[in-house]
Amino acid sequence: MRGQWSVNYRVWFFTVDNDGSFTADASGVDLTLSMRVGRDQNGRPTISSTSSCSANIGDMNARVSGSSLSFLYNILLRFNSNSVRNTFAARICPTVKSAIQSQANSILRNLNVNYALTTTTSIDLALSRPPTTASNQITVFSRGRCFPTNNPSMTIPVTAENLPEFQMTSSHMIRMIVGDYVINTFLYVQWVSGSWDFWFGQDSLAGYVGFNFTTDTMAGFLPGFANFGRNRPLRFFVHPTESPFARTTSENVNITAKFDLVTFVVAENGSLNDALNISIAASLTGNVTVENGNLRGQISALTTKSTVSSSKIGDLPVVLVDLIVNNIAQRLLPSVNNVSMTLQTLPLPSGFGVSNVFVNTVEHGLEIATDMTHAG
Repeated sequence: MRGQWSVNYRVWFFTVDNDGSFTADASGVDLTLSMRVGRDQNGRPTISSTSSCSANIGDMNARVSGSSLSFLYNILLRFNSNSVRNTFAARICPTVKSAIQSQANSILRNLNVNYALTTTTSIDLALSRPPTTASNQITVFSRGRCFPTNNPSMTIPVTAENLPEFQMTSSHMIRMIVGDYVINTFLYVQWVSGSWDFWFGQDSLAGYVGFNFTTDTMAGFLPGFANFGRNRPLRFFVHPTESPFARTTSENVNITAKFDLVTFVVAENGSLNDALNISIAASLTGNVTVENGNLRGQISALTTKSTVSSSKIGDLPVVLVDLIVNNIAQRLLPSVNNVSMTLQTLPLPSGFGVSNVFVNTVEHGLEIATDMTHAG
């Protein structure tokens, strides 16, 4: 420690007024402090110290300089080392409490509790209730609500489920449960923004289903396609009619979705003529694992139920349409798994990394245990 000192005292008829600097080395410092962790009205964490605080210094060596009487003061310090040590120790608790009250809480009051997940979607990590503490851990309860970055107050029609207690026993630095509420608010915001709408053509499917999607090949199943010309390519548009919904159990993750699959015939002039609109209800069941700190997914089952919303190729037997769609879905399943098994990096703040990650499915959520590192 380094600092400045000053004294002003009277000896008989003489007044002594001195100042200078000091250096002090301390070892064996023991600090015991109780703190209360809470939250403010905006969901940011707060820290307040209690009256329970004690500090001791095992050994201390202090020297003063900068005064003509420094040699005398140093002699007095050596003879009164216990008193000096106790004086310094008595200042530790007030100093630490003051730092917590002024500096730590100043940082926490300005803490950003919203974190960007994508360019259009953020998540609210503000505390939903005060943290709880134990001898070796602190448990934090966050809102976990995803929202459009440009419209934080948008109503999200998703109900939060009660999360279970932690199921995994581990010594990881961080354990968390990402509830279905987080997943479903994310899916909803992405759906509202149109992120789940997409186009694809025959080139995207030919390698997976074994044939090209043209009016000629489709006419073999559905003769009405022949009315749109010979060997014209097809394009497809997928539009979810409602937000996908995820449901996690202790066994797996299930996602249900309802969407329209609109088939267009590409005319010779490049224009698109809508030929068929099929409404599909799909259910995907699978699981989530982690490899090298990255997410991987594996779909074990994919089922579909189809109905015809509109058709310009004539009346279609619902059973036939359902059979064709389900057959194509099963052919696409390996390719869907190839995409879902692509390593997806866990979203982390800049400079942070994870290691030794485990994921477990629990009722209404994913339980994740991980150690975290920081490049700094």
